[in-house]
Amino acid sequence: MDVIQSARERRSIRRFTQEQPDSKVLEELVDAARFAPSMINRQPLEYVLVTEKRRVEDTFRCLTLAQLVSPKREPGPHQRPTAYIVVCVNNNVMESGYEYEVGAAVQTIMLTAWEKGIGSCWVRNIDRMGIREIFDIPIHIEADSVIALGYPAEEPRVVESDGETDYYVDDQDVLNVPKRSLDSILQRH
Repeated sequence: MDVIQSARERRSIRRFTQEQPDSKVLEELVDAARFAPSMINRQPLEYVLVTEKRRVEDTFRCLTLAQLVSPKREPGPHQRPTAYIVVCVNNNVMESGYEYEVGAAVQTIMLTAWEKGIGSCWVRNIDRMGIREIFDIPIHIEADSVIALGYPAEEPRVVESDGETDYYVDDQDVLNVPKRSLDSILQRH
């Protein structure tokens, strides 16, 4: 699969089969993120890979998934993510401006996951204190976001946007993701 195809086909997945991806494959995702751009090469990001069943369940309780289509689309007990990557920032390395690096690293992880058949959802609506307590994260490290992972149990569909960008569930229980057209976002000079 090429990068353009991955970028066009990858969607946020919120329903998963209960087969867990291999830990070594998940480590490869984090390894790929190490090579994402970093301002002045400061590399402030650190990661927590969550695969142990109890920790996966604890992490799920710290997330809000599918906010726009809740509660209808909240994953049931047999649809939840089977692994997570918690994206953290070491504030001793960088206290501000790291948001761009988080975005680049997360996109790298998500595209790499998709290439391997693994679905993902980037979640920023998280209980940061809960995450800190679960994983005993030191005070100088901040949990920025969580990437939910697993094999997809849904196939969200891209639809042309009429200006509205909120995703929605249709009558067939398919998640529809509106995307603005190229002409609406691109200026040509």
